[in-house]
Amino acid sequence: MFTDLANTQRLLQGQQLWLGEEAKELFYSDFPSEEMKQQYFDALQPQAYSAFGTAVDFIPADVTTIPKTYIVCDDDAGLPPQVQAHFAAASGSTEVHVAGGHSAFASRPNEVADLLVGLAEKKS
Repeated sequence: MFTDLANTQRLLQGQQLWLGEEAKELFYSDFPSEEMKQQYFDALQPQAYSAFGTAVDFIPADVTTIPKTYIVCDDDAGLPPQVQAHFAAASGSTEVHVAGGHSAFASRPNEVADLLVGLAEKKS
């Protein structure tokens, strides 16, 4: 699960984070075809490793008044829903759920779009 995702990380020159081939099943577990999984995996770009360990300088009071919503992907094979719920609570976000894997925006675009539209309509 979460540790599996950590094991797929590969560092390049100590500066960038690449995901190994194993990440494909964790990120795209609910995609309808192997071809689609491969297409999305091939589009991944390396991330700066410092983004995962560099502190962000902000004043929490600045963000407490901003409404936040965290979409928990209930079928995420890489980041269990319990961990996502912790992230939502830690950020003061309202938790909503979608049936789908880590990349539900791609595997279930209509459901995610409907959820976002519904959230936007509640706020207006």
